[in-house]
Amino acid sequence: MITDSYDGKTPSIMTREAIYGPQGRLCDVCIITFSKRILQTVLERYDCRRLAEITSCSGNIPVYGFDLNGTTVAFYLSGQGACLAGGNVEESNWLLGARHYILFGSAGALQPEATRGKLVVPTEAYRDEGMSYHYAPNSDYIAIRNATKVAAWLQEQGAPVVTGRCWTTDAFFRETKANFAKRVSEGCLAVEMELAGIQAVCDFYGLELYAFLQTGDVLDCDSYDITELQNANHEYANFERALKIAKKLTEEGRGPMSKPSCLPEDALPSFRTMIIDDYDAVYALWRDNDGIGLNDVDDSREGIARYLLRNPQTCFVAMMKQRVVGVILSGHDGRRGFIYHLAVHSDFRRMGLARTLVQKATEALQECGISKVALLVFARNADGNAFWEKMGFTARDDLVYRNMPLRPLKYR
Repeated sequence: MITDSYDGKTPSIMTREAIYGPQGRLCDVCIITFSKRILQTVLERYDCRRLAEITSCSGNIPVYGFDLNGTTVAFYLSGQGACLAGGNVEESNWLLGARHYILFGSAGALQPEATRGKLVVPTEAYRDEGMSYHYAPNSDYIAIRNATKVAAWLQEQGAPVVTGRCWTTDAFFRETKANFAKRVSEGCLAVEMELAGIQAVCDFYGLELYAFLQTGDVLDCDSYDITELQNANHEYANFERALKIAKKLTEEGRGPMSKPSCLPEDALPSFRTMIIDDYDAVYALWRDNDGIGLNDVDDSREGIARYLLRNPQTCFVAMMKQRVVGVILSGHDGRRGFIYHLAVHSDFRRMGLARTLVQKATEALQECGISKVALLVFARNADGNAFWEKMGFTARDDLVYRNMPLRPLKYR
């Protein structure tokens, strides 16, 4: 079954390095368009240069770049559909070294009264395609993690915005009345063809995706209206909106990587959501970390399985050479978030893995609507307390922490 295709334990046979050689370090931000008309307009208006090419026997895709705020921003015309578009991200990431992808494009309106005259910022994508199941564990929806940021940034630009679920399909002529009704009943605002696959690829490699859509054609059970489709497909103003997001990212210090890398692909870090199959490797990390307290109930395989079942999208592992080398547990009760058991293997510290794990956990909690997150650190753990202070977690001395075991617990 396609839903059983995810394999987070064994290495890939084919690598990007085998196709393209060592990974590039050309830029950090890349914009994706699906409109050839927009691509031509950008090439005419900006001083562009060709940075790389995504190769294919059916024709290469050139990747262009131009200067913005003293750094390089890349852009390219993506293939359509989750398989092509996700693969283009995967390969362009290797060619460029880009870690931040801004995507805009058109979508079909499922609830036109909610989306008319507004940009749609997807919060989750229904996985009605095949690509995502090779890069993320099985689930009906995948979180589009930076939706809160994108919505806020677009609103700062004065753009009207609506947020909500979307439906990613790889068969637009099979958007049937029954499937339309199911997706609308689940709160989907729009239907498109790429997001679930691209987000899964980004999650697998630890990349950041920023996405927004403009609805054009309108679907309902009785009719199909394509009046606004061409306008949505080729709205150049959306490129300028994406460019302002790119500018914000570069201003936040996420500019180009200055140090070239000749590391093989599997020697670079990647990040993904944790699954219970990671338990043995994760528990070994915790056992080797003196700053983590473990007990025989909450931290058993059964205890962690319960936690992951309740928090499937907010716990993450860091991978190096197909090996789990970092982990963070985070979850929420609907009101407050909590972080547990951050650990990085001693051989892989001072590489930014812990910081990235915290960023992914807090952004995932934000996507769940959580506005505040807390954690506990042993007072004796000087290094741990120094790290969390740098991450912006302040200590409080106006509270008394109290707890009461509901069953006997044995601590290591």
